[in-house]
Amino acid sequence: MSFLFILMTHTKLTIRYIVLQLGLAGPILQVSQTVFYEVKRLATEKLREAFAEVPEARRHLANPVSASSNYTEEPKRRDLVAEKVLLEK
Repeated sequence: MSFLFILMTHTKLTIRYIVLQLGLAGPILQVSQTVFYEVKRLATEKLREAFAEVPEARRHLANPVSASSNYTEEPKRRDLVAEKVLLEK
């Protein structure tokens, strides 16, 4: 176990030394940032496509509801019972 730890630490330090000596820190950071933003853009695009295909999701997105409201799309069970009683009278 300790041999593996020493080997990995030595490899990590060697890579850091080479990167710093060759001045590759900036380009490596730039490439990683570009890859991150590209993955984020693709994920956002795929999610928008997925929600655009579902008409129910489009309907929910078209009619936003505030977070503080108690809006529920389906009537509660007790409301159905009350409506049935009112209809029978």
